[in-house]
Amino acid sequence: MENNSNIKWSLIWTNLWIVGIIYFVSYIAEDQFFKTHYSAWIWGATLIFFGAYYYRKLRLIQFLVLGLALGLGAWHYEAAEHMNTIFSPVTLFIHFVILIIIIFITGPRINKAVKFEINARNLFRLAAQQVFDVSNGYTNRPYSGGKTDADRNEILGLARYLTGKEIVIYDAGKETIAYAFSMNTSPLVDPQLNMVSYVSFDKDGNISVHISKEDYKQYRSKLSFDQLCASFINMFKQFIEYYRDGNEYRIVIELKSV
Repeated sequence: MENNSNIKWSLIWTNLWIVGIIYFVSYIAEDQFFKTHYSAWIWGATLIFFGAYYYRKLRLIQFLVLGLALGLGAWHYEAAEHMNTIFSPVTLFIHFVILIIIIFITGPRINKAVKFEINARNLFRLAAQQVFDVSNGYTNRPYSGGKTDADRNEILGLARYLTGKEIVIYDAGKETIAYAFSMNTSPLVDPQLNMVSYVSFDKDGNISVHISKEDYKQYRSKLSFDQLCASFINMFKQFIEYYRDGNEYRIVIELKSV
């Protein structure tokens, strides 16, 4: 089951520092040995690509804005320092000030979106540990197959805790309470529920699960849809028990362990 529970590799915004190290090493080596600075242009394009990629994936415009500001900043630096253009240290300083403002505005939301994405990946890893059948694949129908005796206040209490830990975002209606999460479209953009994955509880305690197609495609293997949904139901029922017993911290521990 180890291979089945693995999620496909994906670009993670927090891995950008690795690209940054490669850039600085290549920039220094290029400058010392060849006296050229082509790597700065590649670095700028990489930053813009990251911003566009994450905007397309999570649907958050903040990623695109920051990626453009960083990438254009790298090009601006190269043009101001090593080329005879209209750009100068003065225009570079202005760009730097604007960049700081953009980081200040977009940073908190980007940081939160990345945490929701990472925790969603861990939710899917944890649920897949109890799936042992790969005989059938995805269906977009909601799966109903569980029930809890937790009351509305307990379900809402857990929802607030999980939201505070940036694991899910909850939607509380008169009839149902849904915990939304996704490795793709961010719940932060307040999408329609069918665009993300969710676990919902109705007023009688019945539990249903919806897994988005994009999230399901992140698995390396075509896991049994029914088993996967049943695993999600059992997992969140266990989360409710942790919350009831005052052991909700164990949820975070389990997610970090996968």
